[in-house]
Amino acid sequence: MAINVLVAIGGTGSRVAEAYVYAASAGLLNNNTKTLVFVVDKDIDCGNTTRLIKTIDEYREMRECTGLSLPEIERCDWCVEKAMQQLNPNVAKGGHVSFADVARNPGTNDTLLVDLMHSREEQDFDLQKGFYGHPSLGAALYGLLTETPVFQSAANTLVNQIRTELASASGEVRTYFVGSMFGGTGASLLPNVARTLHEDPKIGQNPNYRQAACLMLPYFKFQAPTNQQGAPVNFATFDEKTATALDFYAKDPTLVSTDYKPRNDPAHAPAVFDEVYLFGRKPLEPTCPAYTLGGKDQVHTFTVVDLFAALGGVEFFNGATVQVPQGMPHLYSADMPTPCVNWPQVPNANAQPRFEQMMRFCYAFLNVLYPTFAQPRRELARLQFLKNMYGADGWRQGGPARLPQDLDFGKEVQRIAPFCEKFMRFFVDLHRCNTTVAPGSVDLFTSVLKLDHMALLDSTDQLQPLSWFYENNELLRKSFKPDNILVGQRATAVPDGASLHGALSKYRFDLNAHPGLTGIYRAVYEIMQVKVR
Repeated sequence: MAINVLVAIGGTGSRVAEAYVYAASAGLLNNNTKTLVFVVDKDIDCGNTTRLIKTIDEYREMRECTGLSLPEIERCDWCVEKAMQQLNPNVAKGGHVSFADVARNPGTNDTLLVDLMHSREEQDFDLQKGFYGHPSLGAALYGLLTETPVFQSAANTLVNQIRTELASASGEVRTYFVGSMFGGTGASLLPNVARTLHEDPKIGQNPNYRQAACLMLPYFKFQAPTNQQGAPVNFATFDEKTATALDFYAKDPTLVSTDYKPRNDPAHAPAVFDEVYLFGRKPLEPTCPAYTLGGKDQVHTFTVVDLFAALGGVEFFNGATVQVPQGMPHLYSADMPTPCVNWPQVPNANAQPRFEQMMRFCYAFLNVLYPTFAQPRRELARLQFLKNMYGADGWRQGGPARLPQDLDFGKEVQRIAPFCEKFMRFFVDLHRCNTTVAPGSVDLFTSVLKLDHMALLDSTDQLQPLSWFYENNELLRKSFKPDNILVGQRATAVPDGASLHGALSKYRFDLNAHPGLTGIYRAVYEIMQVKVR
């Protein structure tokens, strides 16, 4: 069985991983191969990280409820936090722990070594929120973590799960690492974690194993602090840090593959990475309104670079990477030949129809199905498509639909709504955020999407409660014009909400094949397929 492993390192890795969830939900993965997502971030309370974790949970709810043929995505815990606790028990208590507290081993010469190699500022650096532009600290700490009993035991889920998958009869694993080269956590941990897997004989020498690195170059910024002196994050140093990291990759001939032979082939030149993807953009895009040292307030909006990096993962997992000449390093980047990014610039031929179909499904769900199913049962019983599905009472089934007593329509759709809203928000972010290069520099959907999406949110920027959708049912259905969000000459068979209800009324549902409401969701998904006019 083939399986994909995505290792999201740091806050940037979490953003790309969330973009990958949206790409997977659009059906871009070949054979719907399952993906395991490992989040590697000391700042586990980082807003980007917690948002990713919640999004994966919401995706799984949507996938289960709708029954759509979409890949399974599972978030997996790693052993890093437990290994940190073995280095210093205070980590488990949630207190502030400095690098020196962890690196110094009582009764050894570690104290002298730490004093020689690290400044007082670095020794006092609080590890609670990650490494903030100090990749040397992250690399040193990772070396200590690998020596702990928990890291070397079966509790190391990243290593052991990959070993288990490869040991199965038809096991094939591809691992995609994502992290920034200009910060601390990604720059320090990405090459080290990857080398751990590469050097494991049960993994790195297996012919069915491949791994790639997605190196995120500078592409975003956020509000600078009032007092720059002593600020851990200085945007002016991003390019210098990135150049240093890339120089490290360029000088090590064992990092990037130059041939296409299996890993166990004696003629294969040893390399940590089979492929390397590079993504960045200038000028830097503002993605967070406030300066914050990690934690829950570090929540960035998405940029088109996050989308491209996620699609790099899709390409790698699908085995669709364009081959370079033998003897050349396998390096790839996205080409943006024009200031405006529209569908021809998106590096995936299937992206436009797949994203459009999923977008229109989410759009139809929130504007038509969700408010419809928020109605009282007596109103639902009058709907023709529910009569077709469940049967109806009276002469020629002209009476109310025989709705299952144990089916709570309102509760059912509330399990799907959060992911649909986030999918729409992702593309609204892409259009709203990417304005530094040029106004309207992203043109994947029209401005109607943003206007209609904002109308579904309350004053706190959250999805309106179910009661609001109930009260605005008729207004939402009448205002639903799905073709208005598409660019170019593209459309479906349904121009409005009434037409969608009419199309559903013509469906013949099979409750045995698709129990509950899954048949309706699948029907709407098919109806929302986009066709060129």
